[in-house]
Order: sequence, then structure tokens, then C-alpha cells
Amino acid sequence: MYDDADTLAGQPAGRCVVMGVPRLDAARTRRLAELGLRAGTKVLLRNHTAGGGRIVAVGDTRIALDRATLLRLPVVPAPDDGHRR
Repeated sequence: MYDDADTLAGQPAGRCVVMGVPRLDAARTRRLAELGLRAGTKVLLRNHTAGGGRIVAVGDTRIALDRATLLRLPVVPAPDDGHRR
């Protein structure tokens, strides 16, 4: 597995990050892209869910992701990291 500090799984609620290239198979990467989650996209981390998942926001869209998926979505800090919605 990957270090969760460098993935969506390891980010605190309220932090805005830029998603890196997903470490998933092509079908799952394509499905996330259809939902708006693709490399270079700004993602705002929201609430935790049961079982270690998270709600993430991309624009006005909210998406629930399980922990296994979050651990395979690397991030880099967004330029406006301190900005909260």
C-alpha cells in the first residue's frame, strides 16, 4: 500500500489539494474521471464516512470514496491550500 499522507486518505477535512495520477486500473480511473476526479483536479476534502471512507468535493459535486480507493489517489498541495469553503 502507499503512504496515506501523500494520498486523499491522509488529508484533513477542509484541505484543498490537487489530485495526482490515480494508481488504479484503467476502468476505475476512467470511472473516476467521469465523476470529475482526474489528475490535476482541485479536490476539497470533506467528512469521513463509516469504514474510513471520505466525502470529497469537486466543484459543486460531492463524491463518497472508500478508503482503498483514497489510498490510491495521490495528491499535491493546491496553491490556495489555506482556502476553506
